[in-house]
Amino acid sequence: MSQGPPDGLDFAAVRARMEETMAEVDRLLAELPQEHRAQKAPWPPGEATDASGTVRVVLAPDGLPRSIEVDPRWRRTVGCDGLAGAVTEACLFAAGTLAESTADQPAGSNILNRPMEEAFAAMGRNSAAGAGGVDPGGAGGARLALTVTLLGTVACTANPDWVNLQNDEDLNVALAAAVADIRANL
Repeated sequence: MSQGPPDGLDFAAVRARMEETMAEVDRLLAELPQEHRAQKAPWPPGEATDASGTVRVVLAPDGLPRSIEVDPRWRRTVGCDGLAGAVTEACLFAAGTLAESTADQPAGSNILNRPMEEAFAAMGRNSAAGAGGVDPGGAGGARLALTVTLLGTVACTANPDWVNLQNDEDLNVALAAAVADIRANL
């Protein structure tokens, strides 16, 4: 039996945010070189990198991240200001490879094809629990956060100043902690 939308959910705001997210996906896809758009993804289902190849994401069959890692070239290619966008881009590409491989599976088998009510409920839990946030001490709130978008994909936000202070190993540890948090809270 359907429970309906979470209390206080503003569907106009949800629709506006969904349209913004879809426009962002369209923008990212338009930035892909033409030769990449015409071919199948070069990654296994649920795996991808950002366009620079320095941020790698592996999604579990449920559509949530299993791992997110950066390689040592990330500072030169995406930089501190571009890290969150590169993580989000790699998550989108990984979601695309997963969606292609699960197109024939029944609804609800992963986050990308859950019924809308379940997706809203998951987003509510995600927001309420602050899933995926990493605060390595300090009062400024999360320095690195993963969230599930209205489209069911994973987005990243990161404080560039905090990112700049991290070495590669510490950044990968923080990404692993954010992955563990988002998996635990959804």
